Amino acid sequence: RDGAGWGLPAARRELVESAADVTALLARGAAARATSSTRLNEHSSRSHAVLSVELRLADPKSEGASGQLRPKLTFVDLAGSERTKRAGTEGKVQQEGIQINLSLFHLNHVIHALGSRAAHVPYNGSSLTKVLADRLGGATQTLMLACASPAEPNALETLSTLYTVSRARTIVSKPRVARQPGSERLSAEEAARQADEERAREEERHAREREQLVTHNRELAAALDASERLRSDAVRRALCARTAAAACSAVVTRAAAEQRTAAEAVLAERADKAQARAWAAEADAAASAIEVRRLEAALSEALQRAEAAEGRAAAAEERAAASAER
Repeated sequence: RDGAGWGLPAARRELVESAADVTALLARGAAARATSSTRLNEHSSRSHAVLSVELRLADPKSEGASGQLRPKLTFVDLAGSERTKRAGTEGKVQQEGIQINLSLFHLNHVIHALGSRAAHVPYNGSSLTKVLADRLGGATQTLMLACASPAEPNALETLSTLYTVSRARTIVSKPRVARQPGSERLSAEEAARQADEERAREEERHAREREQLVTHNRELAAALDASERLRSDAVRRALCARTAAAACSAVVTRAAAEQRTAAEAVLAERADKAQARAWAAEADAAASAIEVRRLEAALSEALQRAEAAEGRAAAAEERAAASAER
């Protein structure tokens, strides 16, 4: 808690005496860290984690026993930014994501202000930036590691992370040894020697940072080009897929039309054959009827001839009988 009344009520200070104690304390903090399941991450962190280790070491440059070195090691695990629509969060989890994004937004503003040597650095924007005030802009050495995804759907988050890291690399700090009051004062020669060494280290660090910044800008440009190529390739593949789908649809439509035409031709052929058979049957029936009438006429004629023959035979018999009587 600072003099203005600001503080972190849930933060705790504990005495440790070995690396094992620090590891156990870190494990306890990790177990107490809040996590929730989102659409993008089954174990999404819903808070930032800060572990600050303050050491007390004997000052080798102090001739008395009262001199001490008080270095601090601060480890910060930042929760990742997330877009509510993609994460699919709601209610309490959604509000946690909004607060995380807000704190990262203020951290980005602080990094930008430090990198541009602004007259005012907005440390009071959030609790996170107030905790990290002396770690970012103080007499410290800061190492920042960023996690980025090469997947195209995460391009916006990746670019935002790379921009933030690029700005962080422009921050220039002046580390100094943290001595407990009571340490012996350095001699003038020693102070001058340390000042020269500090200037040489600072110039070397500036040159290295400029070189790293140029390299980073090249890598960032290459990443942007690769992202653009991936996007163009995705667009081309989508166009190819749509073209292939249209071609498949045309082939299917043509095949269906051909099948329908073939079916209609088969049906027409079958109908023609049935009609021909019907006509043939009608012709056969007509021929049979004509044959029956012809046979009936021939039979009638034969009967008439037989009757005529019988009549002539009867007349002949009568003539014969009459002749016999005479």
